[in-house]
Amino acid sequence: MTVSPKKRRPGLYFRLLPENKGAKAVDTISFLKQMRRSLRGPLTICWDRSQIHDRSLLVREWLAKHPEVETAKFPGYAPELNPDEYVWGHTKYAELCNYAAPSLSELGQTVGTTLQHLQSRRDLLQSFINHAHLNWDSP
Repeated sequence: MTVSPKKRRPGLYFRLLPENKGAKAVDTISFLKQMRRSLRGPLTICWDRSQIHDRSLLVREWLAKHPEVETAKFPGYAPELNPDEYVWGHTKYAELCNYAAPSLSELGQTVGTTLQHLQSRRDLLQSFINHAHLNWDSP
């Protein structure tokens, strides 16, 4: 999820990986590059404490070359502070709660379509941000 600093407009960016592929540090870097192409200005990335984020040497090296991209970590064991968790919760338990995909491929396509639809629901995205009770103002 994104929040523009001036207009406070929420956004949603995502990338689904191929079937049975777990995310790796190179996937994190690829996504960060995508974000840089899509969003102007400096970025502050808030993320959980996953190994594929800034605990990875490859990601730390990439971040060192891109000082316009800063990172901040959510507290450990606090998914309620991460608006992305509300995106996934809504997708799994509201949009796809009774969906039984006949294949992994179709599941991926359906999740992708559902997330694309969610990108246009700024009201719902804003509710995820509001529910996280985070102060999004700059220090």
